Amino acid sequence: MEHKIKDNALKVTSSHHPFEDTTKRLLQLAHKWRPGDEYKFVDSIPCSIVDAKHSRKVSARVGWHNYPDGSENWRSAGGDVRVLTSRFATFYRLPCKVPGSHKMQEKYVYLRLRIDDLNIPDFADLRGKLAAHFAHRMRSELNCSNAPHIPGKLT
Repeated sequence: MEHKIKDNALKVTSSHHPFEDTTKRLLQLAHKWRPGDEYKFVDSIPCSIVDAKHSRKVSARVGWHNYPDGSENWRSAGGDVRVLTSRFATFYRLPCKVPGSHKMQEKYVYLRLRIDDLNIPDFADLRGKLAAHFAHRMRSELNCSNAPHIPGKLT
């Protein structure tokens, strides 16, 4: 899906995979996971917004990860959500126990959301709302049985 606004100034695109396919793929990966398996952020990009005229871009990604990543650098974003920021991306992770997955899945495989924002000043407030909405949606779509607490806005 792609929308063009004002002579191609702004494009909103979804990934090559429909959102339902992304959810199905994440569920399959969670069910297949066993201790010792590694996911190096197997992800999908359900949404991308591009302002080509001003070289601005926002994209949202979702996936699983379970590799050591300097947990001491993650801080609370609110509720059960942790956050890690880099120059052009903000990463959020939360425990999500998928029903029917291995009993250790919740402890070792986190749901990770990534929000990329390039050249967008004063985006922090909107990023926090976007990330919270995305996290709520994924918690619902994946039916996280541990019901991680996600506030209405993440920091």
